[in-house]
Amino acid sequence: MIGVVVAGHGIWPRAMKQSVELICGDQKNISIVEINDIETADKIKEKISYAVEKLDDCETKVILLDLFGGSPSHAVVSLNNENILAITGANLPMLLELVNINDSMELNVLSKKIIEIGRFGIRDIFKELNSML
Repeated sequence: MIGVVVAGHGIWPRAMKQSVELICGDQKNISIVEINDIETADKIKEKISYAVEKLDDCETKVILLDLFGGSPSHAVVSLNNENILAITGANLPMLLELVNINDSMELNVLSKKIIEIGRFGIRDIFKELNSML
């Protein structure tokens, strides 16, 4: 089973979880970490560590982050855990894929798959529609 921590600035993590639950129903294996502008680096690290610990029953843990180089991603780097996958630039297709994976796989394979799904979800809708005509 995959446990996911969605961590990022503002209410983005909550909105991601709510969107997945709207589509797929209640999700017990998603923890969220919302970062505000007054939190210290230590506080952010503490919040993310706690969110990961809450997923102890999950054999695989993935941290989805809003952007590379932000405070949440800096905090995750300090965890430096080889049993945790951390991916920045997360989007809804990535989270949807994670909650629907039933097979266990190595972290490097999972990383490649989730990043590919995220990239595939980024489209110019008018260009796509015009190419179908």
